[in-house]
Amino acid sequence: MSPFDVTEAQPNAWSILSRSFKSGRISSTYLFTGEEGLGHWPLAIEFAALLNCLEPKETGDAAAPAAPCRRCRHCRTIYDLNFEGLQIVVPVPPHKKPEEAVELTLEVIAEKKEEPFKRLTSAANTGIPI
Repeated sequence: MSPFDVTEAQPNAWSILSRSFKSGRISSTYLFTGEEGLGHWPLAIEFAALLNCLEPKETGDAAAPAAPCRRCRHCRTIYDLNFEGLQIVVPVPPHKKPEEAVELTLEVIAEKKEEPFKRLTSAANTGIPI
């Protein structure tokens, strides 16, 4: 099982995204949000893998969800959070220098890579720097 497997954690959301993929009706933008630890992070990564997979697993059943192969180069680099087309945006605590924002972002990504369902907590207010 992939650390980003959401078929059991978020079956309804995954079914909707997978059907959208199978029908070829992909939106230009998706916003995955929600309370920390409920699965929006792994859901987004799994969907990115499906969208970029070179050999997605599909069943003949139109109602059954598609899935990424998890073996091709695209899947492996997406699950490693190192895919060239994967842009990750995360909230970070206030900072004074842009280099601090990069460092804080890399820390969040490393924590989520280790445990995708982990709840990230911070005593400081967080925001998404632009």
